Amino acid sequence: MKKNGFGSCVHKACNYSCLFAVVLFLFFALSGLAFAGNNAGAAFSVWPDTGQTKCYDDNGTEITCPAPGEPFYGQDAQYQGPVRSYTKLGAGGVELPDSATFADGWIMTRDNVTGLIWEVKTDDGGIHDKDNTYTWCDTNPATNGGDQGKCTDGTDTADFIAALNQEHFGGFSDWRLPTIKELSTLVDANIPYPGPTVNTDFFPNTVSSGYWSSTTYAGYTYGALAVNFNYGSVVYNIKGHDNYVRAVRSGQSGSFGHLIDNHDGTVTDTDTGLMWQKCSMGQTYNSSTGGCDGTAQSYVWKDALSACENLTLAGNSDWRLPNRNELQSIADYSKYDPAIDTTYFPNTVSSGYWSSTTIAYGTYGAWAVDFYSGVLIGPEDDVLYVRAVRSGQSGPVGDSYDLVISISGTGKVTSDDGKISCGSGTGNDCSESYTKGSSVTLTATPDSGFAFTGWGGDCEGCGNETGCTVNMDENKSCSANFESSGIALGDVSGDGTLDIRDALFIARHAVGLSVPSFNEDAADVNCNGQIDIVDALLVARKAVGLQVQGWCPAPPASSGEW
Repeated sequence: MKKNGFGSCVHKACNYSCLFAVVLFLFFALSGLAFAGNNAGAAFSVWPDTGQTKCYDDNGTEITCPAPGEPFYGQDAQYQGPVRSYTKLGAGGVELPDSATFADGWIMTRDNVTGLIWEVKTDDGGIHDKDNTYTWCDTNPATNGGDQGKCTDGTDTADFIAALNQEHFGGFSDWRLPTIKELSTLVDANIPYPGPTVNTDFFPNTVSSGYWSSTTYAGYTYGALAVNFNYGSVVYNIKGHDNYVRAVRSGQSGSFGHLIDNHDGTVTDTDTGLMWQKCSMGQTYNSSTGGCDGTAQSYVWKDALSACENLTLAGNSDWRLPNRNELQSIADYSKYDPAIDTTYFPNTVSSGYWSSTTIAYGTYGAWAVDFYSGVLIGPEDDVLYVRAVRSGQSGPVGDSYDLVISISGTGKVTSDDGKISCGSGTGNDCSESYTKGSSVTLTATPDSGFAFTGWGGDCEGCGNETGCTVNMDENKSCSANFESSGIALGDVSGDGTLDIRDALFIARHAVGLSVPSFNEDAADVNCNGQIDIVDALLVARKAVGLQVQGWCPAPPASSGEW
């Protein structure tokens, strides 16, 4: 979001009409302000193996997987990652045998590698029916990238997720749209077109088409990212178009605080356990500046495999070409051109980078990540750029587990060790790794005008107690739920309506003038912890019926309606 400095333009000597003019000036001056969200789609701890089991040459011919030193050595199939594993679940998360059917109460599937729990689609014409499609909708400016999409009456993604949570589908009320990285973990790269490129034993009724993620495309915020399960590609679609949806719960993606610059030309991702070549192949690491000098070199796929296998960097010689999951794990979907954190990966080319994973529907090609946008493509070009990886095929570092916090409503969650500070008025540090067997106590604190109504996810057993102790015996995800306590935000005069007088009262209060019958609890409408001219602006816009973004919680439908 753009920062706006008001300085001392509003003097304490302003009279009532002056304040009115200030509010109107701000109101119209900021009417075109773009409210950019941050939806980085950041990597979670464990990515499953891609599923690829065969080796190919550059003509697409299946070959015996080569030995070290032979051409085409270093392909995806030659490096095994965490084996895909799923468990069928019934209501309340009860584990069922692999042979369970819908008649046995099977309604969800847990990915035992990522820890994510997925909705299972049906073919019964109900809310979970495989043929239901939705437009993309997210009215929260903090997560929608600045464009809420096409929000309709019952046929958008927000309506679908709300319906699942209202009915406590499976016994849970923390269902959501998956991030693009979470959705991508379902793709089985060994399944060719027309798909569906997913394990249908555990994900039946999957349509070979596009499924929405929650991740806005940073380059064009009227678009959002999706996975096409016909090919297994990652693409972006216009938010107003119809796509399929599969809901998920648990294990919300983390931030990019897990990247460490080793100051030797390598970067370590402490979440995945992978060590990355900081510079693109062909560039030279500059130890004085920490940057990458020179021009990145492009390679045909055969030579890209060889260049990584033969690389010696930072005293290590076990480098290889990353598979598609690993390469996607370092994409930063809050950025574009390039879609990567250039603090750690400077001078990255906004173009395609090879993975070691052959495309199952066209085995003469291999998957690549286009770091202009972060999409996964089957490249038409014969030469692409390269970044090598080493150690720990998509697995967590050490004997530790991740605790991830999500917030519903307005409030914050902090931990007794100070490592987690998540929600309003914090740095939004919502995830942390803890040693196996350790425990951490979380505290939920509602904002003014809100009440804490209970924990969800793996903290559900703590009920509505504000304190909750979590034992870290596995990866865990906890949600804290806050609801409005009944105070009508913006109605500072207390007359039951939202009008321009409320905006003027807030403006007077912001510059230190006295205000009769002023309800401070209703004044901080953007929940930033202070009462200022921006609050007056938002109330003024709402009072005359213009669209408002940044209100917390979402504003009422129109003035006087609460």
